[in-house]
Amino acid sequence: MSAGGDATRGIVAWLRRAGLGPVAAEALEAFSPLATIGAQLSYLAAPFIGGMGDLGRRLENPAELIQLLRDGAHDE
Repeated sequence: MSAGGDATRGIVAWLRRAGLGPVAAEALEAFSPLATIGAQLSYLAAPFIGGMGDLGRRLENPAELIQLLRDGAHDE
């Protein structure tokens, strides 16, 4: 999990600790057409919640985020 901003790393780490990495990866893959909307919402929230711009960039092309969530299930 070397790439990504603090917000993305924090969210991925939290999901992995909770054992939800594979579930979140599957959900993100299944709802990937809606990921663009999530990206836009994160850009809107960025001024109020720091670091959300990185999450938005990840959601625009969620393949790397899905891979982080899946790989994280095996390396902890």
